[in-house]
Amino acid sequence: MNDWILIEDREPTVEEIRDRNEFICTDGMTTYIRTYSFRLHGFVAEFRGKESKDRGVIAWMPLPEPYKDPTKAAEEAEEEVKNVYFNAGYIPRYDL
Repeated sequence: MNDWILIEDREPTVEEIRDRNEFICTDGMTTYIRTYSFRLHGFVAEFRGKESKDRGVIAWMPLPEPYKDPTKAAEEAEEEVKNVYFNAGYIPRYDL
């Protein structure tokens, strides 16, 4: 399976950049992580605190989702539901 997207085909969408502005990029020989800059209209490399456009990128792909422990994922989902009820000021009544 080849998930590489050629830079000449398309650049990352706004949603992809907002979701997680880190991408796996390649120059055809090496792969590395880059961020995308709207200001520079391309993938950028940072050196000593300054960004410069990486003109060597020929293809890119989004990073995979980070690993999540399946047991903790269920606990986090349950906690998220509790937080939604708490933040909405809703207290469920079970005595109906």
